[in-house]
Amino acid sequence: MFEIYTLLIDRNLTQEEFEHLSCYVSPEKKQRIGRFYHFADAQRALLGDLLARHAICSRAGIKNSSIAFSANEYGKPELKGDRSLQFNISHSDNWVVCAIGDSPVGVDVETVKPIDFKLAERFFSQDEYYALANQQQSDKLDYFYKLWTLKESYIKAEGKGLSISLSSFSMHINEEGITAYSGCERKGYFFDQYYLDKSHIFAICTFKNDRHEKNNFNIDLFTHNASFFY
Repeated sequence: MFEIYTLLIDRNLTQEEFEHLSCYVSPEKKQRIGRFYHFADAQRALLGDLLARHAICSRAGIKNSSIAFSANEYGKPELKGDRSLQFNISHSDNWVVCAIGDSPVGVDVETVKPIDFKLAERFFSQDEYYALANQQQSDKLDYFYKLWTLKESYIKAEGKGLSISLSSFSMHINEEGITAYSGCERKGYFFDQYYLDKSHIFAICTFKNDRHEKNNFNIDLFTHNASFFY
């Protein structure tokens, strides 16, 4: 079973809370977070790391102090010395999403906002661009983000980053919302897609057709109930 953890950032951390929670991440991560110019970006990065740590602690029954992260050759984070547990994080606006399971997984969350559809011509396959162009005008924006999050979740599940061109494969969505794909590097992917609210959508890509269990939190999980980090 794959578990999906979603965190709504419904307020900004105080500086005291931010400093306190920074103690639960690695010194290297704390240093990288400190380089962000905007506090909102630093806060998302911190809470994303903490959400992943909470998911790992809950799934594996270990303490935060036992967690050590590494990265594959393309930069995808993973548990150091243990590939039996796989996770992935994404954040956008005031939402953070983490997916965790026992096989490769990718997740992507996006804020649905107006975009220049020329992006689709640049990054989508010809089939995807044609499908987008044939949507009703009122449906084009949602359809764009459905395709975008599906494609990103696949790339993140593969763990090869931008070495996989977004236009080299296609996602296909039929009238029932069922997703198929073509041009991917291997067979056996499974996709799910959810709306967090009317303006935020995320997709998850896995290599197993397992049930996905969602766990929803708010920011107070990390500010008033951090005992699992010890």
